[in-house]
Amino acid sequence: MSALVNYEVTQILFKMGVKASTKGYGYLREAILMVIEDPDIINAVTKEFYPAIAEKHNDTWLKVERAIRHAIETSWDEITVEWLNDNLMTNFTASKKPCNSEFIATVADSIRVFREVGKNVFASTQNEIQQGLPQETRG
Repeated sequence: MSALVNYEVTQILFKMGVKASTKGYGYLREAILMVIEDPDIINAVTKEFYPAIAEKHNDTWLKVERAIRHAIETSWDEITVEWLNDNLMTNFTASKKPCNSEFIATVADSIRVFREVGKNVFASTQNEIQQGLPQETRG
């Protein structure tokens, strides 16, 4: 996974207000990156997806699922939803939080599609990101 994609995922979570100190932050970030790399894994959420993250962190898949849900729920408000709908390919509403897999799949798919067409997910120009990255990761 490129440094730029990692950076984009981190920025999306930051703009959503997901605090890095929330245990679910790392799981959510990793989950989005996994689905960007392998979109089909989201179809096996409880059999492959959560267990893979849990095994890597020596945790249970139930704790991973709960922590991801907590990270999404604690940041879910009207401003977050407005930003997501304006910047990603989403049509979320503030009153109805998506389930974990729906949220992860939507964010991952948006990033993947935007990367394919050369659109930056959150910055007005590609240069905004490039200026924030170390020289060796630019490109």
